[in-house]
Amino acid sequence: MTNIKKQKNNDYFLMLSAVLLLTVVGFVVGFSLKKELIVPVADQLKMEIIGSVVLTIDFGNGKIRSFEGDIVKNETPIDTLIQASKAGDFSYRLDEKSNLSAIESFVKNSEKSWYWYLNGKKMLKPYEIFLQDGDKISIIYESR
Repeated sequence: MTNIKKQKNNDYFLMLSAVLLLTVVGFVVGFSLKKELIVPVADQLKMEIIGSVVLTIDFGNGKIRSFEGDIVKNETPIDTLIQASKAGDFSYRLDEKSNLSAIESFVKNSEKSWYWYLNGKKMLKPYEIFLQDGDKISIIYESR
C-alpha cells in the first residue's frame, strides 16, 4: 500500500511540476509575443510634428473661437476640429457622410450651414485634405 501511496505522490508532484513549467513557459512566450506586437504599434504612434495650423470657428453671430496647434503628417481639418473640441471643451456633430452638422447648439438647417475654408478657399471634403504647416482653417456658420 505504501508503494501505491508513493506512486500517487510522485504522480501528483509530476503533474504539479508540469503545470508550473507550462505556466512559466506560457508567461515567457506570451510576454515575448506581447512585446513584439506592442512595439510596432507604439512606433506608429510616435508621430512627427510637421508644423502648426490655426483653426477659427465663426458662429455667425459675432462669437469667434480660435485655436492654434501642432499638426502631424496626414492630419485633416476634421482631425484639427476633434483636437480643438477637446482643448476648447465644445461639442460638434458629423452626419453620416462626415459633414459637419453642428457645433454646440448651432445646427445646420434650411437657412444656415457650416462651411469649411482652407487658406480662404472653400473646402467641400475636409476629411480628404491633408494639412500643411501654416494652413489657416476657418469653419463658418453662414447662410446657404
